Amino acid sequence: MRSRSKLLLLIVLLCTLFWLFSGGSDGDADSTESTTRVAPPSKNAAVGGKKDSQPLPVIVPTAKDDVPKATETVAAAVTTAPKKTKNGKGAKKGDGGKMSSRVRPGAEGSDPNIPYGYAVDDKGKIVPTATLPFFGPVPTALSAEARDRALQMGNAALRAEAEAKEAVAQAAAAKAMVWISAETSLKSVLKRYWKAAKMQYNASVQLAAADRIRDFVMPTKPPAKTPLCIVAFHQGNGDAFPKHAATFLDSVAQNNPYANVHLFVHNVAAETFPSYPNSENVRVLDLEMIDPSYRYRGFAGFVTDGLCSAFGKGKPRDMALGWAGQDAECALLEERLAAFEGKGGHFMEQLRGHYPNIFSAWINPNMCDSWAWTSPDTVIANASRWLDSHAVRDADIVTTIDGDAWRTYLRNAFTIHNWKRNPELIAGLWKRCESFSSLTNTLKTFERAGDWLSLTEGCYSYGALTAPGTKSLLVPWQLPKWRNPTLALLYKGHLTYCTGEKNAEVCRKWVKGVVRERQAKEANEEAAWARAVAAGQVDPSDTLGRSIASTFSRPAGRVIPMSIRTDVHCSHWLPKEQQICVGDSSSDLPKMDWQNKAYIQKVTTSADGTVVVQLEEFELPDDFVATGIERGVAEVLVVPSFLEWAAVRKSDKEPPKQPKVEKTWWYDPNKGSIQITPGKILFHTLDDVMAQPLTETLAPV
Repeated sequence: MRSRSKLLLLIVLLCTLFWLFSGGSDGDADSTESTTRVAPPSKNAAVGGKKDSQPLPVIVPTAKDDVPKATETVAAAVTTAPKKTKNGKGAKKGDGGKMSSRVRPGAEGSDPNIPYGYAVDDKGKIVPTATLPFFGPVPTALSAEARDRALQMGNAALRAEAEAKEAVAQAAAAKAMVWISAETSLKSVLKRYWKAAKMQYNASVQLAAADRIRDFVMPTKPPAKTPLCIVAFHQGNGDAFPKHAATFLDSVAQNNPYANVHLFVHNVAAETFPSYPNSENVRVLDLEMIDPSYRYRGFAGFVTDGLCSAFGKGKPRDMALGWAGQDAECALLEERLAAFEGKGGHFMEQLRGHYPNIFSAWINPNMCDSWAWTSPDTVIANASRWLDSHAVRDADIVTTIDGDAWRTYLRNAFTIHNWKRNPELIAGLWKRCESFSSLTNTLKTFERAGDWLSLTEGCYSYGALTAPGTKSLLVPWQLPKWRNPTLALLYKGHLTYCTGEKNAEVCRKWVKGVVRERQAKEANEEAAWARAVAAGQVDPSDTLGRSIASTFSRPAGRVIPMSIRTDVHCSHWLPKEQQICVGDSSSDLPKMDWQNKAYIQKVTTSADGTVVVQLEEFELPDDFVATGIERGVAEVLVVPSFLEWAAVRKSDKEPPKQPKVEKTWWYDPNKGSIQITPGKILFHTLDDVMAQPLTETLAPV
């Protein structure tokens, strides 16, 4: 009996040991599911007061449909607790590191005492089995919904980190390509390439190096020059980029590739800069982009650096310090320019004659056939249509005027300097203005901050027009503000305006009628021209009709001499010795037939300094709407200072209210139109309107 009892006891003990070593079938059956659905308690927390030194597996969802695209990364990061031996020590080599059967993760609802993300080890202790990326053990108090959200965020974090690493690698490659592309010797290119390749191989870097090496071994053509490079500036007050300047930039954008523009700005919120991704000819440059020191030195520092370089002072050794401690005169010039109050115009407007020195990197003769100054409140029509003529190309200087031809000076609104005929002459015109011909004179000119100055239209203008060997044109292609225009419209390169009628709606009908009439005429002429070419009746290389360019490429039909008068003071804001007058008012000008003829004024200075002024008369071009009219519709090249005439002034005591800028959602710079009326600047399209039949009566002329 006793032996039988011992046998039974031995059998019970063996069964118990067998069950313990097997780990229990019920716990093993649910281990996978429970591990994939639970979360650890807290970041790097220990269970039972002891810190777990082993890596924790990353939690992944139970259902496959819940797994995001990047879950492969998360699943691959899952780690398991090392297998335990009987004595509790680490598993032997070759056991695969599989989870011990003694660690039984709890299943949801199976045992409320075992939280999700945890299991019971062979000693009966609860240990964590999973962790979230960048967090650690999942808190025990998280609900199922919270665990799912945490998992999604973990996947997103892993994905974002991988993308960030890729972006860093791309940035490193891009930086290497910048250096490679800018190296000036073949040896430096190869050295830079191998240095970059050693750090990280990148096919883009290899291609950049190959392109640069090709530059050294194969001759390349010089880049094509831009026919017209335009420069303008805007001084901000820490505010947003002016909305009205989009009128100016959009008008130039339509002139690609004939003209480009660089608008230099300072103290303007960078996030408000306009973007012209499809317009290679439009650039808005913050001075800070040129050099970080200009952020606080401003235009005063930028201009001083350009002028002192022209005066033989070189460049500042330390841009951050400027000229302080290096050159007292240049340091003083920067101080005086910064303190200048701008009566008569900002110092940037006063020093326009020095633009070839100040903006030499953007308007030099190696890059441009000609350059022009203007302001960001200017609208420019199709420039090539007006300027691509023999008369313009043969002139050293071209300035637009608004009808006051008895005053002979260069306008601030829009003036062009031609590099092609005599670049040395153009580059040295600033020396003929005594006010800024030397550093000493420039310091004296800006000695008193409150002085009223007009150096561009006075000192520089007179010196440039009277320079021996110069040919200059004054063209009446500028909106005459003194006629109080009611509306201006830029559409498909044509800049049309209405004058002599105060009702804006009536003017709008007049202008639209002219635009539709012009479109129909151009379509008929093009069709007739195509038929004539096909029939062999005309030479295909001839110009269609009598365009502006072809008109001013022919000899003038009549030349009217204009005598220079010294007994009048035609420009009252300028010193008398800086004026060239051919009269005192419009009554002193020859009678002009604006309805049927076109006119330009030519100023020629001989080698001995003799100045000759004459008025040249041409036939009115076929595509040219008459200028100089008193009532009706006319066409111009530029509308300058549109903020001035478009501003609304209720009384002399109140400051003028700037026009409101509106832009319709379908507006496009290349297809849309810009309409300016007192109080409003509207960016929109006229395609639908222009498709309507012509019903309005055109303005009387």
